[in-house]
Amino acid sequence: MVGVYMTLTSLVNYFESLETLHVNTLPQRSYFIPFSNLDKEKDPLKREDSSLFKNLNGNWDFEYCSNVRSVKVDEWLNKTTIFSKKIPVPSVWQMYGYDYNQYTNVRYPIPYNPPYVPEDNPVGIYRRNFNIESLQNDITLHFEGVDSCFYVYINGKFVGFSQISHAQQAFDINSGSVAKF
Repeated sequence: MVGVYMTLTSLVNYFESLETLHVNTLPQRSYFIPFSNLDKEKDPLKREDSSLFKNLNGNWDFEYCSNVRSVKVDEWLNKTTIFSKKIPVPSVWQMYGYDYNQYTNVRYPIPYNPPYVPEDNPVGIYRRNFNIESLQNDITLHFEGVDSCFYVYINGKFVGFSQISHAQQAFDINSGSVAKF
């Protein structure tokens, strides 16, 4: 059983660093999903048809915090912690009653004071358990666009970080820093 934990933490304030855009992300590359020889009869334009692809879309455990300082990292990384809410991924939490949408055509709604992030800056914590059937292949965890920055933990261990909003990011989850599944 593998748990993916996305959370902002105050342990390492990467989100306040103008110099740290990524931690442990794979180099950017053209996006593609490989197919195995066993997939010969499948449609190569439908990535879901690849036996080497696992879609993690669906309902994820979710917790909302009004600001980053109220995130209890150890509590949320504990596998036995029960999340009381679920939210579909992909989606935005504002569509499910958390926080509010921020649209502007006049002025920037967030105070500009680099490198400090406003205290009133909501955080969403997402968790999803899934199984990896085989470790015969390299496993890459791929995010196709996250709004704002994000931290990734697997089995309670830090995997990586990115703060390039809406960009694709990938993480090698076979590395020695992540517990074997």
